[in-house]
Amino acid sequence: ALASEELLGAARTMRMASDAGTEITYELGDYVALCQYGCADAPGRWDHFGSALVGQVPNEGRADGVVVLAPGDMVFPFRRYLGEPVRMVVRDGYVTAIEGGFEATFLRDYYASYGDPAGYQISHLNWGLDQRARWDAIASGTGGIGMDARSLRGGVTFSTGPNHHHGGDNHSKCHVDMALRDCSLWLDDRLVIDAGRLVSDAAAPAAR
Repeated sequence: ALASEELLGAARTMRMASDAGTEITYELGDYVALCQYGCADAPGRWDHFGSALVGQVPNEGRADGVVVLAPGDMVFPFRRYLGEPVRMVVRDGYVTAIEGGFEATFLRDYYASYGDPAGYQISHLNWGLDQRARWDAIASGTGGIGMDARSLRGGVTFSTGPNHHHGGDNHSKCHVDMALRDCSLWLDDRLVIDAGRLVSDAAAPAAR
């Protein structure tokens, strides 16, 4: 996690793509990258038990593209697997459209219930590092608050809402985490995740 944090902190762009139709780019550099490894072992450190991930938020207004949530991807805080695709359009750092069927309507209603435009701002994009994490943890009743899906080795979490943990000013209570599988991710021109598989030893050294 610490090695991944260092790698991410040096990057100036982060791009995510998938066969489902995702294609989004974050410009980076104004905020700090953060990692979690399940332990608050230093003064002021914030973490979740059971987590292993690294993430970053885009520069203000500098995320653009489309994120497509595929069937089987997971949305928090609902703790549910999607049954159909949802297409989220991102312009100038905000979600501007949520398209699809029932699942999209469900998400649109949830965002609208807060009445907070800041809830639509793009927050962190994470990748998971723990080879022990299980995608079926929520379904099997062992998932806790959902750190398995967020920490799945090679999985990616796309988030909206608050960015204050990374140094931003957004404290919105409308925070949605969307855990995606089978995505590819690049830092600058360096491929870190290839269709859900970690490919960079520097980004995530294998456990020994």
